[in-house]
Amino acid sequence: GKNFPHEYPDTLPPVIELDPGTPTGLTFGYGAAFPARFQEALYVCDWSRSSIDAIHLVPEGSTYRGEREAFVRGPGLHVTDIAIASDGAMYFTTGGRGKASGLWRVRYTGDEDTAPAARQPLAPDLARKHSLLQRLGNLQSVENPQVIATAWPSLRDSDRSIRYAARTAIEHHAPDRWLGRYGSEKDANAILELSVALARSGTPEHQSAVIDKLASLDFEQLNPMQKIAFLRAHGLAFIRLAPPSGDQSAALIAQLTSHFPSDEAALDLELSRMLIYLQAPGSIETSLRLLDRSGTGPSASAYASFLASAKHDWTAEEKTNYLAWFDSVDSHPFSPSTRSFLGQIRAEFLRGKATESHE
Repeated sequence: GKNFPHEYPDTLPPVIELDPGTPTGLTFGYGAAFPARFQEALYVCDWSRSSIDAIHLVPEGSTYRGEREAFVRGPGLHVTDIAIASDGAMYFTTGGRGKASGLWRVRYTGDEDTAPAARQPLAPDLARKHSLLQRLGNLQSVENPQVIATAWPSLRDSDRSIRYAARTAIEHHAPDRWLGRYGSEKDANAILELSVALARSGTPEHQSAVIDKLASLDFEQLNPMQKIAFLRAHGLAFIRLAPPSGDQSAALIAQLTSHFPSDEAALDLELSRMLIYLQAPGSIETSLRLLDRSGTGPSASAYASFLASAKHDWTAEEKTNYLAWFDSVDSHPFSPSTRSFLGQIRAEFLRGKATESHE
């Protein structure tokens, strides 16, 4: 599964998610005698997949998302590097690891216009967002109380990248400079961002402030991404500041249990992670059902890992069902690395249960 899900508020998603491979050369199409859209594309080479893909960048909020298009394919075409030359052609090389070397040229021979593409001005709203994102980024290296006031309104922005930049700028300042303002904040997005900031930059005595402020939010009224941020903020507070008290655990279990499962794949992973950590009643049984439904997707190894770490008293049936799932792994097309990872999880689970029995 993902080591660090890009749904988390303390990271940002990639422009595009590519398949596993062996990335090598990379270039933009600037200067190529190609149709305009291919002049603006980003070209990515993959040695093991014998391919060059054109990634077309599409504005999305204050940043971009990528749309992938196959550009060059060929069996044994192990691409190592790529460049656009002054003659307007694309050149790429192949070879490596005992493979035959080669130099290849790509030219456009169609009827579309290949004159240098004119750069189009950004739409006003996109230009505003880009400018704001840049200003917030520049504030991240400045330690000045005025930065907090400047960045604070952007914590409420609907654009995730802008919220991230604002939170990072504030996080560079000692929590005592903004703790009072955090305590009176009402906006859900701002509360979630600041809770992450305090969990990341605070000290153990700030743990209760994070948990109490998050308790002011109605979990049911949050959208799926906000719910993941809610869970992540709790997780960071428990890991980085202080473990949950008995009362904190009980209150969070009561708040979350009725929402698990949610039928939102990414959210269910985080609910499983948190509820198993809190040793919530029923969390093993529900997570086992989700494991059975996960097929060969990346969530399978995540659920298997969460369950292996569970400190609950397992029922005999739960343990049998969990181990039976591992017995079925060979019938699924998991990659060798995933099979190895799952084997380690199974072995760790069995060692843990053997230790519990011995004790």
